[in-house]
Amino acid sequence: MPSGFFEFIPRMFQRAATTGLTLMVLLASAALMVQSASGSQFKVLYRFKGNPEGHNPQYAALIQDAAGNLYGTTEQGGRFDHGVVFKIATIPKVKETVLYSFKGGSDGAMPIAALLMDAHGNLYGTTWSGGAFSAGTVFKITTTPKVKETVLYSFKGGTDGANPAADLILDAKGNAFYGTTYEGGTSNAGTVFKLTKTGEETVLYNFTGGTDGANPSAGLVLDAKGNLYGAAINGGDVSCALSSTGCGVVFKLTKAGRETVLYSFTAGADGDGAFPMQSGNLVLDKKGRIYGTTPYGGLYDSCGDGCGVVFRVGNRGEVNLHGFAGGTDGSHPDGGAIFDAKGNLYGTTCTGGYGEGLGGYGIVFKITPALQETLLHSFGPGENGNCPNASLLMGASGELYGTTQDGGNTNGNGLGNGVVFEITP
Repeated sequence: MPSGFFEFIPRMFQRAATTGLTLMVLLASAALMVQSASGSQFKVLYRFKGNPEGHNPQYAALIQDAAGNLYGTTEQGGRFDHGVVFKIATIPKVKETVLYSFKGGSDGAMPIAALLMDAHGNLYGTTWSGGAFSAGTVFKITTTPKVKETVLYSFKGGTDGANPAADLILDAKGNAFYGTTYEGGTSNAGTVFKLTKTGEETVLYNFTGGTDGANPSAGLVLDAKGNLYGAAINGGDVSCALSSTGCGVVFKLTKAGRETVLYSFTAGADGDGAFPMQSGNLVLDKKGRIYGTTPYGGLYDSCGDGCGVVFRVGNRGEVNLHGFAGGTDGSHPDGGAIFDAKGNLYGTTCTGGYGEGLGGYGIVFKITPALQETLLHSFGPGENGNCPNASLLMGASGELYGTTQDGGNTNGNGLGNGVVFEITP
């Protein structure tokens, strides 16, 4: 994982990567269906095997094409151990293909964000490091007539930004990308940028690290008027109970580049969250309200510094839709949430659930419009994966797809290489 990504995140939850825990192998069949208490069905589609393919996907959500193929990234593994872009075919049988292995030089290294696919089937993404100046890249991968990677932009690490961690989005006409960098800019606190498909970059906003926020790592969302919305992990209200420099903000950025802080998190006694959206994207509802997660804060301190919340920010401020309590309820949601057509929210937590040790191995949850939480699946140690960090993907028929950071086939340290899973709610 990129070491610099955690230096600016106070007490960021880092799952079993440093524990040395040896996991037990409990279940052996890839096709095993697990019936949860809610009636949902869980299935492992693919278990990563380790090098030379990718392994241990952490923060990048999956995307899906019209044929049902899944695409994603891993920041580790590949022929050169600098991460990969992979494809998983699901019809007629499940098959994983490494489309591209990053070399770690000018082509980029450590892709930790989700991919974006245009109308022509081209894939776009970012790498945390590598590139001409070792400060990350925006890349394009064509898949026909052959797979080819092209670097659209190499960040210089100065005022243009450095170390992009978030997903890219396209504008309404499909001509330009919007994204964020975790560092760089005039105050080295991150940027919001625009990039044309020909590689011309414009910095739309430089974070100062003060009340306006710092270190955005979640993807942006665009409204119909062209306004951008996002979240920054740090900065904001200095009265934050967990950090003297602030617990992060939700912000709005106009087309003219004017930033407005819509909400500053404080981790206060009222159950407020802290350090929002360490991966994934915010989502907007039809009323323009913004939804996301924080891995810390909330009413319940059984996790230490709070177990995290699902929040909504609207014209009347912030509302905690659900505060996680740890245990079977789940804890530390990192990847945001997604909507279905009925207004239900779905997401993951890296810990909690029914598993023993390390506070559980994570869950997939559903929150109804009536704010009732349902546990769709609880992960445990072994071959079915554990610690889902990334946002979920909703398929055309309402099925959910996701990845786990650990579990699956074991690697040298016993943690496992991670899995791709499917849940039918």
